[in-house]
Amino acid sequence: MIILENNKLLRFVFPKIAAELTRLSNAEVERLTPGFLAENRASAFVSLQHNNEDFLDLTENYKQKAQEVLCSLTPDMVAKAIKKTFGRNAHFQLNGEGQVVTTVSFQRTLRIPDDGTAYPLPPSLGEFPLVHIDDYAKTVPPAWNKRGGVMMPIYQAEALWLRFDGHYPCALKVGTGKINAVSGKAWSSSIHQDPQDYLVLPQQPWLDGYCVSEGYIRQFVAMPLGRGYTAEEQITGEAEHGGLQLQVYPIKAAVYFEKSGRTWFPRRLVEILPALLPEPETSGVKHIRRYMMAGGAGDMRERSFVSTDMGLGAGGKMRQEIYKDERALEDYDHELTSRCFVHLCNSETWRSVTEARPPQRLISAQLYAQHGLPWFDYYRDDLSSIDGSKELAAIKTVTDLYENNEADILPGNQTVEPNAIIAEGLQRRPQKVKEWTDDVAESE
Repeated sequence: MIILENNKLLRFVFPKIAAELTRLSNAEVERLTPGFLAENRASAFVSLQHNNEDFLDLTENYKQKAQEVLCSLTPDMVAKAIKKTFGRNAHFQLNGEGQVVTTVSFQRTLRIPDDGTAYPLPPSLGEFPLVHIDDYAKTVPPAWNKRGGVMMPIYQAEALWLRFDGHYPCALKVGTGKINAVSGKAWSSSIHQDPQDYLVLPQQPWLDGYCVSEGYIRQFVAMPLGRGYTAEEQITGEAEHGGLQLQVYPIKAAVYFEKSGRTWFPRRLVEILPALLPEPETSGVKHIRRYMMAGGAGDMRERSFVSTDMGLGAGGKMRQEIYKDERALEDYDHELTSRCFVHLCNSETWRSVTEARPPQRLISAQLYAQHGLPWFDYYRDDLSSIDGSKELAAIKTVTDLYENNEADILPGNQTVEPNAIIAEGLQRRPQKVKEWTDDVAESE
């Protein structure tokens, strides 16, 4: 099941997975409850104070109330606390309304220069708006009604990246014009590992473009379909589909529970005390994140577009790993897979179909860099990355393809110097030191 939320987010929801996880989890809670009730409650409270900084400076009044709660524990109270603690750890709820969700959003961003330099990740400058195809069935092209899904506005030569949210393990296939953006192969309704043709969630937080070599991608850049710029046209020789295609395959509930879910359960009474007792006030620290950057006003004029359908071509080079899947293919539930077609509209089509203005154009990468605004780098030394696709590495970039009389099709392609790079992920990317290559030996 796919839900469009707030005209910005695509939520892939799997109720059957959630229902089975709830059944397995409830059985585990029932098994654990007697052991928690049998533990020494006073010792558990002392351990909580020693090991949790939020409970270091408690008032005598609070301690008295806590003792009253501990003395009146019931099986139902303990079971609810186990569920609440597990829900926080495992990132999904244990009730009839619980959901297993993978969310995909489409982020507006800077188009990086295609100048031979490998750039860090540009920021999000806001989300693209999305609308249901069914809501505009009378005004969209007939082929769009047949495919269904959603549509979004995007300018010629505008870039985008995909952000993924959700903690439940899934495989996600991404296609552009029904060409796989990871493997470069033709779209299929199944997943493969030789070569891997999907992304591993939640380890992969986002995708900015085509996987062309290990550790590098070519940025997604929107171009008119039918003029030879898109990956689809270069690989298949035809301009037939355009748009973006997404398909999600969740891990089987039983597999997840046995391999991961069971480990999220608390094992001692002290672990569920924060769920039983009033929580002391805490203060949070706000950090700059890639997806929290504010949008900016455009400095480039609109242009008229010839083609109705839009596709994605290859832009500048960027550092980004596509992580290798360590799971077995049979761990995924191939029967519950869900897929969606995302149509790309130029500004004229968007106005014609929706009678609404498309979002304002963004600032250029050059202006962004001049103001010293941050770029990003995501690095996971604990995960290995896959090799790039030979098919995708062979396609020409939009810069390579445009003709001299179309020089204005790709403005703002001058080299920029990113000033501030914010590291995300579990580790900071190591800065390699150039080795000494002097072949003259030092005298002893």
